[in-house]
Amino acid sequence: MDRSHLLFAIMIHLAQPPKQGFAIDPIAFQALAPVVEGVGTPRFVTALSQFVRRFADFDSLHVLRLIPTDCTPRGHRAEWIGSHVANTEQAQQRDIMRLYLRRFAGRDPVMTRVPPPDAVEVIQRSADNTTDHELREAIFEPRQFREECVLLRTVFGAHYSISLSRSRRMPSFSLNEMARVRLLGDVLLPLAALHARQSIDAVQPCDHPAGAPDLLAIRLDEFGVMLSERERAVCSAVVRGDTYAAIGHAMGITKSTAETYVKRAFVKLGVSSRRDLLAWLHGPV
Repeated sequence: MDRSHLLFAIMIHLAQPPKQGFAIDPIAFQALAPVVEGVGTPRFVTALSQFVRRFADFDSLHVLRLIPTDCTPRGHRAEWIGSHVANTEQAQQRDIMRLYLRRFAGRDPVMTRVPPPDAVEVIQRSADNTTDHELREAIFEPRQFREECVLLRTVFGAHYSISLSRSRRMPSFSLNEMARVRLLGDVLLPLAALHARQSIDAVQPCDHPAGAPDLLAIRLDEFGVMLSERERAVCSAVVRGDTYAAIGHAMGITKSTAETYVKRAFVKLGVSSRRDLLAWLHGPV
């Protein structure tokens, strides 16, 4: 579905009568366009955060998904789509999210919860009521976490979540804020799913075993290397052994353009060949 058709579908959805007892300011939806335009680009999570903040304030926003898979012992794989935090907290946020995905996501009852079919579920969770003490000490306390409001919905067979987190400097979410955010989920979670399919899945297809693409993301974070979405995609394809012709065909670009992206990525990574890339990927930090 291209963006023009997607935007049309969203407008049809918003034209439906509001749910009984609740109405949302239609003027605020004029700000939805940057979110739609950001789908599949690095701007998406920032645009999403700016839009949601019109309805409820928060310290940080996180977008994740849980994919059912036979490749892991738990039967699912958790993926971090992106977060929006203050610039001064970005490095710490990356460390916290890597730790969360590695040690806690698979056992977190909020992350692993399967929402009802064709419905958005909203969950309010506080740090004080979290029974997983290790999760609280390792993840919540370093962020001065008070509570979060989590939206859940199954889209394209995967379980997506958008969580709004508040630190202890902020009050708890009110019932009115929860209701407003819940209504947003009907539109924003499908957009998050579409974004993941156009960005993450271009690097890591859902039917591809977890491994090199995930490791690539981890290594880029560890070394602080910033690659564009296209550069990340071609690097993952090179790791998988794809030819430049196959990479260009899959990405809708020419073979020479694919080679250009590879050269740019290799310069940033300090490697000169696929063998060097594999050695960097699996070598020490």
